[in-house]
Amino acid sequence: MASLSNKIFYLVIVLIIGAISILLGLQTYSWLLSIGANETLRTVIPSVVFISSSLGLWVTSNFLKIFIFQQRGVKGYQLRGKISLYFLLVSMGSILLVGGMMYYLILLLEDSFIRSEREISQSLMKNYNELVELEKLNFERETLIRVLEKPGQFPVIFKITNNEIKFVREESGVLSGEILQSEGKIVGYYSSIVRARVTQMFYLGENYNVAVFHYQKKALFFVQHVPLYLYRPFAILNESMDSFNKLNTLKQYIQPITILSIIVFSVPILIAVFFISMSFGRRITSNIEDIATGTKIIADGNLNYRVKISSRDEIGDLAVNFNKMAQKLKIAAEQIKRMERLEAWQEMAKRLAHEVKNPLTPIKLSAERLMVTYGVKTPEEFSKILDKTVSTIINETERLETLVNEFSKFARLPYLSITNSDIMAVLHEIGEFFRGAYPDFKLECECHKPEFMVEFDVNQFKQVIINIITNAIEACADREKQVKMTTSEADGRIVIAISDKSGGISPAVQEKMFEPYYTTKASGTGLGLAIAERIILEHGGNLWFETDTEGTVFYLELPVHHDSGTLKGGMNIEEQNTGG
Repeated sequence: MASLSNKIFYLVIVLIIGAISILLGLQTYSWLLSIGANETLRTVIPSVVFISSSLGLWVTSNFLKIFIFQQRGVKGYQLRGKISLYFLLVSMGSILLVGGMMYYLILLLEDSFIRSEREISQSLMKNYNELVELEKLNFERETLIRVLEKPGQFPVIFKITNNEIKFVREESGVLSGEILQSEGKIVGYYSSIVRARVTQMFYLGENYNVAVFHYQKKALFFVQHVPLYLYRPFAILNESMDSFNKLNTLKQYIQPITILSIIVFSVPILIAVFFISMSFGRRITSNIEDIATGTKIIADGNLNYRVKISSRDEIGDLAVNFNKMAQKLKIAAEQIKRMERLEAWQEMAKRLAHEVKNPLTPIKLSAERLMVTYGVKTPEEFSKILDKTVSTIINETERLETLVNEFSKFARLPYLSITNSDIMAVLHEIGEFFRGAYPDFKLECECHKPEFMVEFDVNQFKQVIINIITNAIEACADREKQVKMTTSEADGRIVIAISDKSGGISPAVQEKMFEPYYTTKASGTGLGLAIAERIILEHGGNLWFETDTEGTVFYLELPVHHDSGTLKGGMNIEEQNTGG
């Protein structure tokens, strides 16, 4: 289910990246179309923008993923993200520096080139306009003189209507020719010399100068061919000015095109840097993760773990030294365990000797009494003394046998019989048993789940729970009769809390709670909690307690999945059961 959710999530990310990239490509195509770019540019640039934006957005999404994993504390991504970030910062800094210099030089050259072309074109156009001005003045003078000298020799008369010049005959106004220029294109030129007489000057087409003025209520129209030395330069200058105007129009696109080019060439570089940094970071962090994992495993007690790193750099040296340290720790731990085992057995021998001495004393005294009274007392009196001393010897012998049996049980617990069972059902079963056996006690069982499968030895686990609850009930005899069991789960381990209202445990007693043969009860061997702790440790768990003036809480922590080969203290079960 989680895998399907991840696939759907990545599919949504890919669709979003694709949609954004397509929109950017279409926007770029529309912009190129508006500036009149050729077909090659309209094909190549949007494609490059699409690919670059897709890859750039993909890199961005990966950085977001790294950032999210860093916030969640996922192993390896803290250092890996920093390495990738440093790589990209250096690359982006270099790209910005080089791109900024390129951008400045391109704009500088562009501005210098356009300014130079503009100055040359303006100078040529100014000279040409002055030459045309002189030519027009000469044309006006000649036309004016001809009109004044012989006004009747101009039979062709034109009519001007809405800036349209048409051929007409005499004064009748009948249309006899064709429209010379429907758009008019009036020059609007007035000569200071003939302003009183020449009404307007027209430039018609590319080859003619036209003069129109009124004479005796008639519009006179004169046409002169433009001299070749004026026409050809004008055509060239006109084309040059058109090209310059187009170039000046395209100037506004140079800046965005330059920036776009820098971005398009930068994105592949950044992507390559990102992949290299991620690969490099993964290589470093994976080795460091192996060492960190090994550190945690060794801290948890498994001193047989070794890291397998074949690198020849400093990381490899660190791995070699780590393995040497683990080996030395293993040797030191074995030595400590042997010393602790020896000390434990010495302490157990002292305690056992002390406990055995207690029943031996009355046995010895009884035997001595028999020896003293034998042959001195009458048969009837001796018979009474014999019965009494034999009874004492039998009772103390049974007591001694109980001590030996309990010690044997503590020293050689049976092998763990691990099964995958519902621990909640076991707790409820124990709760029902105590409710029936102690009806005046309130025993609550609050489990965080109705069912919870754990790998453990059911019978030995029951022994631990029964021992702790029995101690709690006996401790609450004169107080509030309430015992409560609760469960919780964290990091692959289940924690069972058994609390009572016994009024707490004194500091002096707390220090000896798990010591063998220590008890505050009138009857008992003092091995119950020691055996319980031993069983929990063999499961790879922990047993501890917290106490205050209100009461005491015992905590049992068990792994959900049992490692049958290694104990909490790093000792094999077989080794412990055989006494080392």
